[in-house]
Amino acid sequence: MGTAWAIVPAAGSGQRFSQTQDKLAASLGGVPVLVRTIQALLSASELAGVVIAVSDANRLQYQALIQAADFSASKIIWTRGGESRCASVYAALKAVPDGCGFVVIHDAARPLLNPGWIGQGLALLRQGAQGVVVALPVYDTIKRCSSDGMIEATMDRTLLWRAQTPQMFHRPALMEAYEKTGFGHSDKNDSSIAVTDDAQLLELVGLGPLKILSGSVCNLKITTLEDIRLAESFLSQL
Repeated sequence: MGTAWAIVPAAGSGQRFSQTQDKLAASLGGVPVLVRTIQALLSASELAGVVIAVSDANRLQYQALIQAADFSASKIIWTRGGESRCASVYAALKAVPDGCGFVVIHDAARPLLNPGWIGQGLALLRQGAQGVVVALPVYDTIKRCSSDGMIEATMDRTLLWRAQTPQMFHRPALMEAYEKTGFGHSDKNDSSIAVTDDAQLLELVGLGPLKILSGSVCNLKITTLEDIRLAESFLSQL
């Protein structure tokens, strides 16, 4: 079935974090966020390596961070990211080495992932799933509202999950989903559809089954400066 590679889209601007500081270069327990993410991925023995999709503006900075961490050069591939997350993932999908049968998509700003999820997810793929999504069950009461804020219904929270990453796929299935929907190309996709994760693309073209793998609150995405402080607290407990 081929090797497994991680894909890390890291071409975003991160403007909600800070106007002056790059969140992927920010220190988390003395280690840059991006470096912690790559360390966690490469600690999973099932992965052959990581493809990092970056913007031209950040490429030299991120490469310097990764080089300082002294990762094996053979395990890191760099590629130019796109204007959207989808475009970056699609560029990385085309950059993985020949023989790659599985891809593990992971947010660059989720540095506290559990590497054990990768082995569990790949096992589910080998058992027949087309995709596996790490997610958390929803415990809050969820209201569906109209555009003017009027409550329309209360959702059944026992059926709802908060999607995280990593998300794992058979590479041919994810490539097919990207090519059929055009979401790797800003001039070809249906911009009326808001796509927020890769599993949604398989849903749009009817590829499945897709499985849930229970995640962790520690696996937060660094978005604001407050998230760094929360991640520091989680890190002290790991």
